[in-house]
Amino acid sequence: MAHYSRLLKIVIDVPADQHDRELAFWSAATGTALDRFDPHPEYHGGELPGSDAWLLVQRLDDGPGRVHVDI
Repeated sequence: MAHYSRLLKIVIDVPADQHDRELAFWSAATGTALDRFDPHPEYHGGELPGSDAWLLVQRLDDGPGRVHVDI
C-alpha cells in the first residue's frame, strides 16, 4: 500500500534570549511575516511562500536550540 506524506511545518526551537534575533532573521530570510499565535504566545509563524508548509519559531523556556519537521 502506498503512503503519501507531506511536509507540514518546519519548527525552529530557540532559547528565549535568542528568540527575537532568530525571529527577525527567519522572517527576513523567507520574506514571510511570522505572526504570534495568541493562544500560544511562544510560537510565531507563517505560511512559506509558494508552498503549503509553515515555518514556526518557538521560544523555549530552557534547553538548546534545535530544528524539527512536522509531517
